[in-house]
Amino acid sequence: MKAQLSLLLVSFPLLSALAGAANAATMYSLTNLGSLYESAPSRPYGISASGEVTGYSTTQSGYTDAFLYSGGVIHDLGVLAGTTSSQGNSVNSSGQVTGTSFSMPSGPYDAFLYSGGVMTNLTSVVGTNSEGFGINNNGQITGSAAETGFIYSGGRVTVLNGTEAGYSINASGQVAGVAADNHAFLYSAGVVTDLGTLPGYNMSGGNSINASAQIVGYVQSSTSLEAFLYSGGVMTGIGSLPGFPESVANSINDSGYVVGYALNPPTGQYDAFFYKNGVMTDLNSLISPSSGWHLEEATGINDSGQITGIGMFGESQLPFLLSPTPEPSAWLLATLGAGGLWFARRRTRGTITRR
Repeated sequence: MKAQLSLLLVSFPLLSALAGAANAATMYSLTNLGSLYESAPSRPYGISASGEVTGYSTTQSGYTDAFLYSGGVIHDLGVLAGTTSSQGNSVNSSGQVTGTSFSMPSGPYDAFLYSGGVMTNLTSVVGTNSEGFGINNNGQITGSAAETGFIYSGGRVTVLNGTEAGYSINASGQVAGVAADNHAFLYSAGVVTDLGTLPGYNMSGGNSINASAQIVGYVQSSTSLEAFLYSGGVMTGIGSLPGFPESVANSINDSGYVVGYALNPPTGQYDAFFYKNGVMTDLNSLISPSSGWHLEEATGINDSGQITGIGMFGESQLPFLLSPTPEPSAWLLATLGAGGLWFARRRTRGTITRR
């Protein structure tokens, strides 16, 4: 009996220590998404539930084309007729992409829907000078046309009066974006709500909305930027990383996890961040220090915790995909936890038997 009691007393402190390790910050494996042409500049914007990524990549011609990273391959989505460049802004779980096809420097700008291998111009439906920014899993699209936000759904358009652009749309059709007064807004059930700003700032913008209508974005003054989280009717500034005076939040998933970037204007340095439960962490501390990467900005996060963004690898700015890696301590905790539970039950049954 003494031997059993001794084992029990040793096991629980060990389990406690492992529990602390298992609750530590998640580490990530990194995938280089590459480019459409050699190591030309690329930038991702959106990530789907399955880890597909869209954005733009510079081609051999020097123009940019929208891309879809899927199945380990980066695919060129091309451009609309009459334009020279394109970029993908959002991708849903069906691999549908929305974005903009355009010609520099003066346009035209045409919102598109890419679906089933075909890029369709939405301008004739949504209006001129249009851009598609967000698409949900129902295929609804939000964006901007003639400097006014819209929702496109099954060939029909809802104009979001009083807004400038819708940037993100959730499965319920709720939209976050920027209103005509340069304030973040929430569109829900036919009503546009001005989210205002925070003390010391006079502008704001909503970049992403999740299933719970939590919104993230930025507040801005003439001299500063700060990331915000809007939840339960309250807008809260979430600060920045140490040594970085400014920040912007780009994306939020359904767990309320937030990604974006922190900026130090005097040095011009950008660092990607991950924000969870009130704590902001530099994503560079969550990847292997021997990777050779410096993560500058996180642009999207899905509900599996995968993160996309841009970073420097050598002299090239390239898109990345981060995937959470299982913690060895968590596996060991589960194993020893099961053993500890078996031992405790065995000891209990023995005690009952002796009675």
